[in-house]
Amino acid sequence: MLNVNAFSLFKKGILVSPEVADRILYTGVPTKLVEADKAMATAVNARDWAAAKRSFDLAVALEPRWFLAYFRLGFVANELGNIKEAEKLYWKTLELEPSWAPAYYNLGRDRKQEGHYKEAIVLFEKSLELDPDDPDAFISLALCHSAMGDQPSEDRIYLHVIDTWPNLSIAHINYAINKRIEGKRSLARQHFERVLSIEASNSALYKKALQELKDC
Repeated sequence: MLNVNAFSLFKKGILVSPEVADRILYTGVPTKLVEADKAMATAVNARDWAAAKRSFDLAVALEPRWFLAYFRLGFVANELGNIKEAEKLYWKTLELEPSWAPAYYNLGRDRKQEGHYKEAIVLFEKSLELDPDDPDAFISLALCHSAMGDQPSEDRIYLHVIDTWPNLSIAHINYAINKRIEGKRSLARQHFERVLSIEASNSALYKKALQELKDC
């Protein structure tokens, strides 16, 4: 299984840290394949989709089972609005590397976007099983429960996120809104005020918390 600390670097198919990739992903990988993969990552980062496809073709010609090429091309398909093609590529990624949590995350995100919340929940939970240190997946999972009207599960997830990542403002805001709706205004204010202590005064989350606090 791959090092879970690498997962977050690849969630959008972008090679954020070449040093980490060299250490975690490329040990024993042929030099030409490493070069093709890095070229594809660079093209995706630059949103040069044609170059990304050329690098994909080169990478899979060198190694048809190179899972990251399919994952990155899935991101390209997402960006071009082709969700069905993206999903096919993410499932191909998982066929080749079943422990690649970001593929489950992206599949869950696509299912959520299309309103298939039950399916999205299963996918986000699988992503978190492989990578339990991913706050984005927890927030996405909470939002799916919210869309299905399951506030107890939603709140349980927000409290876990707040306990684990106390400076993650979006969890405080979403939880506080739920508490305000329940009439627990004092508790809601605590979390809105926490956001004001975390965020810069010109940030969108600061402004949202400030407005919500006024309404609380």
